[in-house]
Amino acid sequence: MENSDQQRMTIPLPELGEQWSFWVPAGYRYMVYWLEVLQPIKQTLFIQVMRYLILFHDALRLHALKEGIHYFPYIHSAIEDDAVQWVSLAQFSEHERPVIIKQTIDKIYQALDNYEGQLSRFVYFDNGADIPGLFLSIFHHGLFDVFSSSVLTHDFQVVYAQLLQGQEVLLPSKTASVAQFVARVRHYLDHEYPQELNYWRACVARVKPWPVDYPEQKLVEAQGTVLKPPQPRTVTMALSEAETVNMFRSLPAVNIPVLYVFLTAIVQTWVQWTSEPLFIHLFDSGRTLFPDLDLSRSVGNFSSGRYILLETKTQESPLETLRTVVRQIKNVPFKGAGPSLADYAPEKEKEIDVSTYPVLRVNYFGNARMKTMQQGLPFLRNAQQYKDLTEHASVEKGYQEQEINGMVIDNHFTMSWSFDEQLYRLTTIERLTQSTLSFLSAITAEYADILLDRNHEFRKLFDSSGAIQIFY
Repeated sequence: MENSDQQRMTIPLPELGEQWSFWVPAGYRYMVYWLEVLQPIKQTLFIQVMRYLILFHDALRLHALKEGIHYFPYIHSAIEDDAVQWVSLAQFSEHERPVIIKQTIDKIYQALDNYEGQLSRFVYFDNGADIPGLFLSIFHHGLFDVFSSSVLTHDFQVVYAQLLQGQEVLLPSKTASVAQFVARVRHYLDHEYPQELNYWRACVARVKPWPVDYPEQKLVEAQGTVLKPPQPRTVTMALSEAETVNMFRSLPAVNIPVLYVFLTAIVQTWVQWTSEPLFIHLFDSGRTLFPDLDLSRSVGNFSSGRYILLETKTQESPLETLRTVVRQIKNVPFKGAGPSLADYAPEKEKEIDVSTYPVLRVNYFGNARMKTMQQGLPFLRNAQQYKDLTEHASVEKGYQEQEINGMVIDNHFTMSWSFDEQLYRLTTIERLTQSTLSFLSAITAEYADILLDRNHEFRKLFDSSGAIQIFY
């Protein structure tokens, strides 16, 4: 791009502050998004648009200094020459094109693996006039999240259309930056989190080792040797379409989040199995962590783990169990984010390292999986079928003995329970999964009484606006 264009599109850059020295695990790898471009686009405009967006969204200029297994991100004022690429494939055969794509991607990975240059890269593969082009975005997962890709997809189309028509570039106002978020987190860690430590010490003191079907393998692991690598397996079951419709019709009618009924079902099953409380890790986008900090259009990774210790009484009815769980959730300080946010202060020794305790990872994706990639795309279409070309980019996360996911697929609430076959029998996890879904169905059926009775005792958990008094 010529200097005149750079000057015209330059945006004031924030000062780099001390708050940027925060820790992110180096094993996070990358997030990769493929989009098919359904109409021809111009090379000059593509490069111009992407360079504009890289200047507009400061986080796209993030670099990192690597120190051991940690790295420390900072914003660079300039755009790397290879941050945006245009690769012409029209002259190659159908069999040659995947090879060229793979070679291009491998070069990007080599640079990213060595922390060379920007931690986000954008490539357009031009297949010629008759075949949709491919728009590839690669982000370091430790610094960008799935919501960031939605913001960028929207902004790309808006800016491209405006420049194509010779209009002035106008985007919605920028929301808070990653730097502002980190500064806010560090203020919380300095002034509020220390007051919560006694709560978390009491929680982890109650966390017990999980029961296993094959204790001899667990003993081998405890001794520091592993006979075989983990053998992950997943059990997947679903509610019927009628049960799913009933659940999503009943719960919103009384302002009860499906997530909390899902958690209640999991905890009830767990307590029946182990007679012990359950320590849960929930994924959260982090974008609503501070209500007065608008991150709705921010590019970066604001996600955090939410930790909750939950227990129930096995003799309670489903509705009483839900009440018990909701009350426990309401008592968790700062939405359970404190132990996870401690990673933003690597210079401080962790008072409590929750990673050393057995914790069940629970993810609830609702009924909107990939919706953010589908909405408002006039000439872009999700093309994740090309993900095999970017297999190097799979996210490396810590090994979990068990993990539960819930989402709606084809009008069926679907639950998957992942486990290690070296520790658990298939029949054990199948029984636990079925028990959880049965509880979901039973508790949904009880909502009929609430819908008919406005004076139901359960409504004491609601605030004056009718919204249930819980924090997510």
